[in-house]
Amino acid sequence: MRLLRPGVLLTLSVVVVAGCTLDTTGTGIASDGSSTQAGSSQGNAGNAGSTSAGMTSAGSAQGGVAGASGSAGSPTGKPCASDAECDDGTPCTQDVCAAGHCENKSYLNPSCSDGDACNGAETCAVDGACLKGAPIATDDGNPCTDDVCDPGTGVVQHKPKSVDDGDPCTVDACDPATGKITHGSTVDDGNACTKDSCDASGSVVHAPINPTDGDPCTTDSCDPKDGVKHTPITGCGGCSADKDCDDGNPCHLHKCDGATGACLTGNLAAGTSCDDATVCNGEEKCDGAGVCVSGTKLQVDDNNKCTVDKCDPVAGVTHTAVTFDDANDCTIDSCDPVAGVKNVPAVLDDGNVCTIDACATPGGVTHTPIDNCSGCTGSADCPDKPCNFKSCDNKACVYSARPDGFSCSDNDQCNGVELCAAGACVAGTPIVTDDNDACTVDSCASGVGVTHTPVAFDDNDPCTTDSCDAVTGPKHILIVGCKPCVTPGDCDDSNPCTDDGCGAGGACTHNPKPAGTSCADNNKCNGDETCSAAGVCGGGTPVACAPAGCSGGTITTETCQPATGACTAATSVCPVALACTLGNPPTCLTTCEDYTNTSCADQANTYCWSNVCHQKLANGTGCKKDIQCKSGKCGWGDKCGLAVDGAWQPPSRSCQAAPLKPRRHLVRRRPPPRCPRQRAHRRRRRSMALPPRAAATTKTCCTA
Repeated sequence: MRLLRPGVLLTLSVVVVAGCTLDTTGTGIASDGSSTQAGSSQGNAGNAGSTSAGMTSAGSAQGGVAGASGSAGSPTGKPCASDAECDDGTPCTQDVCAAGHCENKSYLNPSCSDGDACNGAETCAVDGACLKGAPIATDDGNPCTDDVCDPGTGVVQHKPKSVDDGDPCTVDACDPATGKITHGSTVDDGNACTKDSCDASGSVVHAPINPTDGDPCTTDSCDPKDGVKHTPITGCGGCSADKDCDDGNPCHLHKCDGATGACLTGNLAAGTSCDDATVCNGEEKCDGAGVCVSGTKLQVDDNNKCTVDKCDPVAGVTHTAVTFDDANDCTIDSCDPVAGVKNVPAVLDDGNVCTIDACATPGGVTHTPIDNCSGCTGSADCPDKPCNFKSCDNKACVYSARPDGFSCSDNDQCNGVELCAAGACVAGTPIVTDDNDACTVDSCASGVGVTHTPVAFDDNDPCTTDSCDAVTGPKHILIVGCKPCVTPGDCDDSNPCTDDGCGAGGACTHNPKPAGTSCADNNKCNGDETCSAAGVCGGGTPVACAPAGCSGGTITTETCQPATGACTAATSVCPVALACTLGNPPTCLTTCEDYTNTSCADQANTYCWSNVCHQKLANGTGCKKDIQCKSGKCGWGDKCGLAVDGAWQPPSRSCQAAPLKPRRHLVRRRPPPRCPRQRAHRRRRRSMALPPRAAATTKTCCTA
């Protein structure tokens, strides 16, 4: 607030919109409360700092304030009548028509995509500019593929370049290192003695070359490496041997007339072999007119475009499989016997909208998952999660946790009750199936629950008694005599009251021994056992030993010795000299009352202190109670002493004799100086109520 003149106030309001425009309004208020003229303007924000204020044109005494403005002092946008006229073609600005002029304000639109997914995702900047995204990498580094990106989906494909030159007689390939396309020949067999050719169907023919030059004075031949040779015949025109007459025609007569030295001429008979040493053109034979007629050529072409067909002069026809792998991981390579080699581009699209499908060499086809994409169109497309609510948002499945404690049962009661916690299904506690019975097979099945099936303990052996113990399980006890026997030893039933034998037919017999027969078990303490008439061993009369006894602090027990049947006594002394008590069995006391002897084994010579019976103390030993002293008296100086002549005597000290006065004088007279403690001694005697001392001529007193 600023005071312009007496009675007038000026209020300024400044509004900045999207960092682009500055609006200023001014209002004057007169002292009488009425408003002065108001001015307003809109200027460019960059020049807002040059605003000025002035008086209104009216020049009234109440004076309004003119509106502040930018450098232009007027709206900068083009005139408009609607928002559509203000579209600047930029998706990152908000275009509106305000007060008849266009305003293009920055608008942080999340995307200003140009519809081409291959050049990246465009986004709006703060200043309203559309920023380019990062282009998708398409080059797989393989010069033998054409790398293509689909603008609509952003899916990159690496299509193999076409290398086929349309010639069935060439092997077409592309070098992934250099990108060079080659068309290798399949015709040349490397043999200079054959004429190689390939027809329109791709069949290769290697026809042998005829080396004959028609000159009887040369030897005609063909070397697979060097080709045709015509070697001059030595002595041609005259001969000395048949070899001098060889003109190279296998159907001519090669004979030398030894008489004339001239070569005899003539043709070999028809059917004479004139084989040219290659099996590929068949077996050649002379026609009788001096011409070597070719045989039937071997069939080289097997009509299979997946083989390279050749004929070797010696080995014959071969069919070598063609190489159809183009070393490109982005093609599916095969060979069809009719169509030949096929290098079909691999199928990239896996039908999943949530993957980026691509192919590269090396590596092949890849399907890279798109983050947070499930391809869903509704919650029904999202997999169920028992502890989560599900929904589909922008092709992505979204899950939120169900309340803790929500059931996520797997319908199997055997593994416990499953409940949700923090969006996860927590396993329950499995049911305990073990019934601790070794005679059952314990199990739990979904929908059935826990079962305890009895085990089958019958071993199907008639010579065993089968049973089952809940702790140890099945038992199979052999029935003695059930098995065939050979000797009586096979029939031992471990019964001392039967005579075991092996009868006729190998059957065991167990006949009772005479009644009264001893079947002692070598334990004399349980009596002498004898057999009954039924063959049962009965017990004798057990030895009765004296019952356990207690004397003082000693416990006596008797035990029967199995070997002799005699009772032997054993004693044990109670600890810390305590007494024992009768009982079944006798026991030792464990406590006693201080300064008593009733719980001590040797009551005459011991007393109790701290639950231990101690030996009574000798004269002169420190004491607190009479019971502690062997003399039975704890007195002078809290030490044990003796009674002499019926009078109390202090503990042994260095004493001397002194004349003993009559008793009546003890009250009135002081003791002699050499007995300073005599008075205290008299007081002690009175307190102990000792009997009158007998008349005597001397007394003892302590000088120590």
